Amino acid sequence: MLDRLMDLWPFPPGVFVTILGTEALIITLIPADRMRGRLARLIAVVLCFGLAFGEIYAVRRDRADASNQHAIEMATLYAKFLELNKNVIALQNNTAATNATRSLPADNLKRQAVDLSNEILSFLISREAPPGYGQGGYGEGPYGGKPADTKDYDAQTMRSYFDAFQIRVDRMHDELKKQGLTDSEFDTEYSNTVNTYSIRTIAERIGALAKKLPN
Repeated sequence: MLDRLMDLWPFPPGVFVTILGTEALIITLIPADRMRGRLARLIAVVLCFGLAFGEIYAVRRDRADASNQHAIEMATLYAKFLELNKNVIALQNNTAATNATRSLPADNLKRQAVDLSNEILSFLISREAPPGYGQGGYGEGPYGGKPADTKDYDAQTMRSYFDAFQIRVDRMHDELKKQGLTDSEFDTEYSNTVNTYSIRTIAERIGALAKKLPN
């Protein structure tokens, strides 16, 4: 109940101190004979304690808000690093296959599949880079990696993926199927690519299927 009442006074710390100082100034201006009454002194004391309590509460609430905001920011940053880490691990899982296919012709299906998987995962890593890392330290913005508000950014990521990879993924899906290589996760995300999880799954499954192809 008290919290609800205090929320109706959404002023930052310092307001109550200012009012308290104003009260002290007013008291000094009031003739002494008018402040000798018990009621006047009682009102002054109640106001002082009330304003002091209000300031303490405002400071505590401000600190709680800052703490909550910090927790939200840390959780968001952790989620970004977690997503980035998943993409990096998926790319590392292709390392052996990548090394094994370097000697194969450029038109070899296995090499093309591994390369496509690597390119998609590298694309995701570039889109998930946390602000300021490896980009000059400009913070969140065009030069600082993934912004805090990701709705438009994620939509742009999807458009970029479709523009850069969809035709190649379609072709690779058909070529692998001709070789008798199918994967239920690949088929599901390939037919309904809706987010970065879908994109990573597609890249991972292409890389996994590529390892089953003969050199």
